[in-house]
Amino acid sequence: MKRLPMVMTTVAVSLLMVFIAIAERNEGILTFRPKAPNEANPVSTEVSNPLVKASMYTTESSYKGNANVTLVVYNEGPADLMFGADYSFEKLTDGQWAAYQPNGAVAFPAIGYTMSAGGRKNMEVRLPGLPPGRYRFIKEVKGDGTDIRIELRAEFDVVR
Repeated sequence: MKRLPMVMTTVAVSLLMVFIAIAERNEGILTFRPKAPNEANPVSTEVSNPLVKASMYTTESSYKGNANVTLVVYNEGPADLMFGADYSFEKLTDGQWAAYQPNGAVAFPAIGYTMSAGGRKNMEVRLPGLPPGRYRFIKEVKGDGTDIRIELRAEFDVVR
């Protein structure tokens, strides 16, 4: 009976080492293609681990630079998600993704959301006059009651 805690600790450490190895291969971010992508915009990301599994996508694949966009966050569970209204952009340039800061200030309301497993949140976003190109939204979510923070990404094109 005294060996049981030691065996459980060994198993937990082994699982943690596998999780860290996977995260390091992806610069700390676990990013996978979704099993069933959004029909309107199949380029979205699904990020998961045993406690937190979520995806994010836009409802269309391309927009004008100052269009209104519906950004959808979906919680596949089992943990509740916590996140705010904030997001950032990355732009694809010469085959590399890099942070993109639009001209002018971008402000976000100080709102916190909690989403149960199976929940979906549609966030209405106005693009800030982006020039044509390939972009992606970046959004951090946290598993409620955990220390797990994951980054979700949703790609889209800006056209003239």
